[in-house]
Amino acid sequence: MQYQEHIKKLPKLAWDHGERTVSAALGLDAIANLLGADGSEHYMNNEDREGLAHAIRALSGFLHSAGNDLCEEAEMCGALEKSQ
Repeated sequence: MQYQEHIKKLPKLAWDHGERTVSAALGLDAIANLLGADGSEHYMNNEDREGLAHAIRALSGFLHSAGNDLCEEAEMCGALEKSQ
């Protein structure tokens, strides 16, 4: 892909990942509260804990993917050369 094509692709990629990152943050806040960060005691059974573990794994996978995609596109747009 040419440099100009990467530049054109970056704003949409950043918006899409930014939107999903905000959603991930909201999900992590909810998980933290369920785990007691809100100062309340929440009673969870094993199924609830397993669900939370899967949610955290999914959020982690998304964040890894989004970070890698954004870094790769930024590098292809010359971010590393401009920041040195």
